[in-house]
Amino acid sequence: MSNTTYKLKKINFQKLICFTFFSSYYFFPFRTWLPIALTCLFAYSPNFKRNKLNQVDKIAVLLFVIFCATFVIGYDNLIFFMPTKYYLPVVLLQSGIVFFFSLQMCAGKDKPFLALQGICVGILSHVVLCILFTAMIANKLFLYGDLQNPFFDGFLRSSLLSNYIIIIFCIVLCLFKKSFKKYFEFLVIFLCGIGLGARTFLLICLPATVSKVIFFGRKKIFMPLLIFLSFLVGILFAINNYHPEFFDFYIKKGIDSERWELLKYANNNWYRFVFGGMQVPYNLSSEVGSFHNLFVDSYRLGGVITFLPLVITFLFLLFYTWNQKALFFCIIGITAVMLQDSIFEGGHKQFITFLCIIILGQKNRLYSKIPQIHS
Repeated sequence: MSNTTYKLKKINFQKLICFTFFSSYYFFPFRTWLPIALTCLFAYSPNFKRNKLNQVDKIAVLLFVIFCATFVIGYDNLIFFMPTKYYLPVVLLQSGIVFFFSLQMCAGKDKPFLALQGICVGILSHVVLCILFTAMIANKLFLYGDLQNPFFDGFLRSSLLSNYIIIIFCIVLCLFKKSFKKYFEFLVIFLCGIGLGARTFLLICLPATVSKVIFFGRKKIFMPLLIFLSFLVGILFAINNYHPEFFDFYIKKGIDSERWELLKYANNNWYRFVFGGMQVPYNLSSEVGSFHNLFVDSYRLGGVITFLPLVITFLFLLFYTWNQKALFFCIIGITAVMLQDSIFEGGHKQFITFLCIIILGQKNRLYSKIPQIHS
């Protein structure tokens, strides 16, 4: 066996491990995921290396510590809608395993890219299967609300799935190279986001796409993008022809939201809960529980003890990634997602995915596997 063939087989084996690990992370509940994850770790264990952490890695580790500390300190202030006897150890153990695996995937030339691919494949396949499964049951394409999970008896919020779609959109837009495959991925992502009734998706992804073309694009990208957008608009009008409520949802609802009232309430009452314990008023939101904002919910759970370290660490993260334009804008996009969702009560996988992207994205840049955006 030649050296080239051996390396190719090794890369394919590592790719299989990445796809299996991350796909199961998004597909299955913890009790099903854990044996799959441990099997992947055992299969990958011969490749474990002691990875020297740079500044961005250390910031990611610190964010992970703050994330875990917020759960522990503010556990009594968490709002649950189901039995939660093992919620805290499950979240910490699962998050720790995924974070450790991502750190290990940094120790190699091709591994960061493989792990990023694994995250994208895992998320996109999960969202597409949920959409298709629910569409067949409900017999409609506009699926705002609760979607059926085909892998266990339960429902997933369309807003959660649309947030996952935004995350992989940021990865594909900022960290993946230009190719025809990339335009196909964009098409699938846009259709999924719009089919889920995701206003946040449109508010983040459309300006991001236009901004990249205007400020960082090249002339040769304009024609393919114009064709892509024209094709997308045609599909949207075709959907509206069969489902007239599609455009009505965006036009009538606009940008009005209960969450804006929640943010105003938090801004007016933060001084009364310096050490945590702030609660969402019943008269302001039908979604009792959290403020749907990473930083505000951190303050709600732990007060200044968790809020200030989180904000300061985020500022350091932006400072150290400013010169890495692609990763910087990817971080901005995903942070925008976490500023409008409940991260500590059901959305913790978004934050862990964010940390994995920080580690893998900047390593991916260092190894020059993928061309980056240049200003």
